[in-house]
Amino acid sequence: MSESIKFRSSVNGFNRNEVISYIENLLKEKEQLLRENELLKAECAAKGDEAEAVRKELAEEKKKCDREIISLEEFQQWLRDSKI
Repeated sequence: MSESIKFRSSVNGFNRNEVISYIENLLKEKEQLLRENELLKAECAAKGDEAEAVRKELAEEKKKCDREIISLEEFQQWLRDSKI
């Protein structure tokens, strides 16, 4: 869109058909970009939901691991007590 547009001049200004065609093309491009933007927003929201689900799953797995982890000293004590 940053390109410079040159319209042919006519006696009363610019060529009306060229200007109308240019504006119509801009409107089409705008509509396409708006549709694309909405699709990207939806995709981004879905990815955010997916990421949140993964975060929750990881938090649950960490809780499981934390409950099952014992310190080295506790393990050594367990070995002594179990006489293995």
